[in-house]
Amino acid sequence: MRMVRLALLGDADEHIWDNLVASFETGTIFHTLAWMRVVEKLHRAEMMPFGIFDGSDLVGVFPLFRARRGPLTVLASPLGGVGYGGPLVDRSYYGAVIDQLDGLLTRYSADYIEFRSLDSLTSLANAGYTVREFHTIVVSLEQTLEQLWANAKGGCRTAVRRAKKNHVEIVEAQDKSFVHVYYDMAVDTYAKSNRPPPHSREDYGAVWDILRPYGRLKVLLAQHEGRVIAGAIFLHFRDKVYFWDGAAYRAYYRLSPNNLLHWTLIEWGASNGLREYDMLGANIPSIARFKQSFGGDLRAYTYAYKDATVWAHVGRRLYLRLVPQIRRVQHKVWPA
Repeated sequence: MRMVRLALLGDADEHIWDNLVASFETGTIFHTLAWMRVVEKLHRAEMMPFGIFDGSDLVGVFPLFRARRGPLTVLASPLGGVGYGGPLVDRSYYGAVIDQLDGLLTRYSADYIEFRSLDSLTSLANAGYTVREFHTIVVSLEQTLEQLWANAKGGCRTAVRRAKKNHVEIVEAQDKSFVHVYYDMAVDTYAKSNRPPPHSREDYGAVWDILRPYGRLKVLLAQHEGRVIAGAIFLHFRDKVYFWDGAAYRAYYRLSPNNLLHWTLIEWGASNGLREYDMLGANIPSIARFKQSFGGDLRAYTYAYKDATVWAHVGRRLYLRLVPQIRRVQHKVWPA
């Protein structure tokens, strides 16, 4: 009989943890301890790396965070709007792991728990979770450059040619001094939505400081006539690369620098033996159309949450109703 338990690993061995993450097809950079430190820094959250044990054997990992959202305490995996999380373990353990999640809600006095997973965890619905299916766009890099170019939609190829014709050049950032111009571009990008950027200059610098030593970060910048006009931040782990963040000066959209940034990343990934490029998210129609233009396929992932208190139930609905107004107010007082 299996004795499955979740145990908090305060001194988790990073090599063992990351190798276990890499052993699962659905393991991503967002499950690694390095990324957990990024999230801890960016969201001022408590990282909680749980090991999943069968007796004394470590058989899986569960990267969890505890954070405050207003008056509520949340357990989340991952925390923030980008990436994947949830338990990484053989499917035969799913039932036993799910059975223990309510215990975490009680132990840590949490109002609700939520996670996004590449695994199809439909059985969570039977445990009182609300389960939804969302999608991302994934470009297979196991193709020749000629095949990748042919699979891109005509409008995308035209945009890449336009950028090159207008002498837009792509360079890779070599140190974190890029964060100053990148943040300025982010302010301009989000101004069109009447909101501040989600991250500060310090946040972008922290991502560089934590991930760059591991070789898991790639920052590409588009230049025109000596000026940086757009940029994109990519994360990579083993044979997969992910689009994490992008920014551009709106005055230069007409030169299509964003298309050239993504196409350059695709060329690099395919030429360096990477297997796939996950563009992270396809749930906003306009963004989905842009990402699909690079020839990728839709891939489903699971979002699940469970309210443990009535305050979480009420708070979630108030948040969804009020967040647009809050963001507009933030933009008015946000320093340029």
